[in-house]
Amino acid sequence: MYSSSTIADFFIEKAIQEKAPIGVMKVLKLVYIAHGWYLGNRAAPLINADVEAWKDGPVINDLYHSLKHFGLGGVNKTIGHQSSEIKNDQDTIEFLEKIWNFYGKYTGRALSNLTHLVDTPWHNSYDGSRYKVIPQKEIQSYYELKVQSMK
Repeated sequence: MYSSSTIADFFIEKAIQEKAPIGVMKVLKLVYIAHGWYLGNRAAPLINADVEAWKDGPVINDLYHSLKHFGLGGVNKTIGHQSSEIKNDQDTIEFLEKIWNFYGKYTGRALSNLTHLVDTPWHNSYDGSRYKVIPQKEIQSYYELKVQSMK
């Protein structure tokens, strides 16, 4: 299990290497989606933080606060939390590469739209208030169904 900042730094580094645009919303959604798929595939969390249901979708609060200074502009540097631990975890790196290769081409808004679909964990949790935690079991169940539908 990793910090959300460690996973965010992986995606930020990928974007910088590939000269791909990446903003705060895209980073937040990529980390959430990676966490969901990880739960669905492995029944174990990827990140060690709660996911909250905010107006713009699922958000990891501490990660948002680490990124918000970028504003609406692009994220042009890492947060500085990618540890050597993840660099030595080839299995997780390969998993994150797959997430990046599939979802990295989407904008933050497009990824947000995916998280707002009916019956998503965010949709089932959001009630207009801020800081409401989306139950991890709900995220896991949703992504387990997605994994099953791919078989």
